[in-house]
Parts: sequence; C-alpha cells; structure tokens
Amino acid sequence: MGVLTLAFCLAKYEARNIGFKKCGKILKYEIMKDDPNKSGYEKIYDWVASDLEGFDLVKNAPYLKLTVASTGEVIVPLLGRDYLVSNQGVRPADGQYANFNRLSLAAHYAMSMGRGEPSMDFVKLAVLSGVPVGTAGGSYDRNAMAGPIAKKYGSDFPGLEAAISRLGGRPVPHPVGVCWLVYALPLMPIKLIFQEADEEFEAEFTVLFDRSATNFMRFEAIGFLGGSLVDELVNK
Repeated sequence: MGVLTLAFCLAKYEARNIGFKKCGKILKYEIMKDDPNKSGYEKIYDWVASDLEGFDLVKNAPYLKLTVASTGEVIVPLLGRDYLVSNQGVRPADGQYANFNRLSLAAHYAMSMGRGEPSMDFVKLAVLSGVPVGTAGGSYDRNAMAGPIAKKYGSDFPGLEAAISRLGGRPVPHPVGVCWLVYALPLMPIKLIFQEADEEFEAEFTVLFDRSATNFMRFEAIGFLGGSLVDELVNK
C-alpha cells in the first residue's frame, strides 16, 4: 500500500493512529498534528508530495512521455492544464489556483514506475477494480461519473462538445453514439461516449478507462482522475 492509497484511507477516518490490515500485513501510520486550516485533500497532497523528495523525476520523465522545463521541473499535462513537478512539490504552470486533487494526481503520475504504451482497450472503472458491474461498488461508474455528465449535457450537445474540446478531447469513430478520446495524462487515455436523449430514452454517457491504466496509477488515483474529469466537465 503506497502513500496515496494510505492517504485515501486516512482521509476517511478522523483519528490520530490507524491500523489497516491488507494482504496479511498490519500497516500503521502516525497522522501529523491536526491543522484546522487544512482540508483532507490538502493533507493527502502533503503526504503524496513528501514522496517527491529524493525522487529522480527528470530520469523518470521520458518513460511517462513528460518533458522537463528550463527550471528543471517536470511538466505534467493533466486534463488540459500543465503542472510543474519538482522535489519540493507541484505548482500549476499558469500560476493560477489549482485544486489539491490535481496537484496530488500530477505528483503521483510523475513518480509512476509504469512503462510501455496504453493498450487502447477500454473498460469501465469497475472492471479495473475487480468489482462486478451492477454491484454497489460497480455503480460508482454510473452514479458518480456518467450520471452527472449526462444530467448536465443531456440536451446540450454543443456544450458537451465544447467542454470536452477544452480538455483536448478529439472525436473518434464508435459504433454507437458520439465518442471522444481524451488524454487525461500522456499515457492515460479516457473514452467518453455520449448518446443524446430522445422521445423514448434519457441521455446516456459512458466513461471508459484504458485497461492498462493500473500500470501507471494505483486504482484509487484512477478513481480520483475520473472524478477530476467529471469536475472539469460539469463544474467549469
């Protein structure tokens, strides 16, 4: 269990000392003294960013299709926006405010030891988790990701098209509906499939992840990536 996975678990519980049992091991983590000015997501970022110190980001960058800025920081393109990652932390290249989830994702990806190319075989998030589609866990695909997008853009195809284009998405052939390919990160493509509402059926939206995604990110981080994609489409 890495620091990001553990951080997600810790964010769920408000306690100073927590023990987790997974794969037969007890993992304990001492939480830093509570800071009332920091949100749970900011604490997650602090935990993830602490792993950046001493990590050879520049050496790792080419394997993840990342480039290095003149400042020596690694440039991570994430959902249409560039982030600069160094051993000291993450900052948005444009100098504007950035959600802590995005900062955590940029750091996590920059430290990924994943190698190779995307498979270009796309599946629902539940498939990556091993949770059967249709179970309580598998319903996350429908309720937390596809549902909010369909609700906002069910009768606004031009608005959806503009929002996806802003994230760098491009149309790709698909047998049903309209499909776009969005590279959320250089080796993390996501497919978005939209079927407009008609007299008989409500609008339907499907979010699909590359089957190789877990080679580059832990499942929990992929879930955060999906949530960040929805946020960019629905709330921006």
